[in-house]
Amino acid sequence: MNEIKLQELEEIEKELEEAKKELERVKAEVEKELKEIEEKKIELINKRERIARNMERKILSFYEKITKWAGTTAVVKVEKQACFGCYLR
Repeated sequence: MNEIKLQELEEIEKELEEAKKELERVKAEVEKELKEIEEKKIELINKRERIARNMERKILSFYEKITKWAGTTAVVKVEKQACFGCYLR
């Protein structure tokens, strides 16, 4: 009986080690992806700043007011009373 329990324990320990290795692999993968995302974010922030420097101040100010008011929602163009996000009138 003890021998069976010892074998079960060994199998469980092997599974645990495999799970730990898998966890480390996934952790490394996630850290790599986070680093790539952070680099892309910095790149986009820099691009936005370059574009903003070349924009007319009045338009930029109006855009910033809208984004502050809208929060995380999107801002789209409206032309001839039609929304260019959903195309509703």
